[in-house]
Amino acid sequence: FLKSVILKPQKIMSLNNIDLEKIVKEFAPICKKYSHTLDGPSELRTIHIFEMYLMCRICNKPHLQKLLEL
Repeated sequence: FLKSVILKPQKIMSLNNIDLEKIVKEFAPICKKYSHTLDGPSELRTIHIFEMYLMCRICNKPHLQKLLEL
């Protein structure tokens, strides 16, 4: 599920809160552990676009923002 949302970040805007929380919980450890080890500009660009969509979607949800803090 996370992979499909990363590849099409527009899907984040239509997720319900339960699915959004699942995405954040699944993405947080990956983001913290591997954010500096990706090996290509296209991977980094894809992840950064996904992060921008995600941050816009969780801007009013401090408990989810806290999970993503590095």
